[in-house]
Amino acid sequence: MQPTILVRCVWPAERGPKNDCRGGTSVVWAGHGDVQPYPAALWPKLQPHPDVWQLAQDVVAAAAGQGGGETKPAGAGAGLTPDGAIVETARSTNTQVVVVTVDTTFTAEMLDAMPDQEIRDLAEQRGYGLHPRLGPVNLRARFLEAQDAAAAAAGQGGGETKTGPDGTAAGA
Repeated sequence: MQPTILVRCVWPAERGPKNDCRGGTSVVWAGHGDVQPYPAALWPKLQPHPDVWQLAQDVVAAAAGQGGGETKPAGAGAGLTPDGAIVETARSTNTQVVVVTVDTTFTAEMLDAMPDQEIRDLAEQRGYGLHPRLGPVNLRARFLEAQDAAAAAAGQGGGETKTGPDGTAAGA
């Protein structure tokens, strides 16, 4: 898993949600002031646009003890993961945090914009079991096949209905 940092969206509130149009990830900020974990390796793509995105070091600092001690930016060994920092800040401010984990369904276009190693890491996280020596084209094709198979197995469509010898649904 690649290291993450916390990034705050600072573009005008009236413009609403903001997607990651620079790094090509599935990260979406709810609007002005929203903080989201973001791959540290992709921060240089957002950094030239400080009127849209900024590092949210204050969230980590607040979670690390609210002053009096040494604080480090996220990704610099602060001892807290971005998710942990958000949870600790929420506890200290008596705010509820709802964490929703959604596996993004990647399209061929999304995979084309990603480096091979990022796709390999993602496939490993998801347990797709892709061969480590696949070339760029086959890597993307096998990733999409594994993703479709996983969705079908999870009952999210795309799967076939298995029937028994008498034509009824198997297991019915």
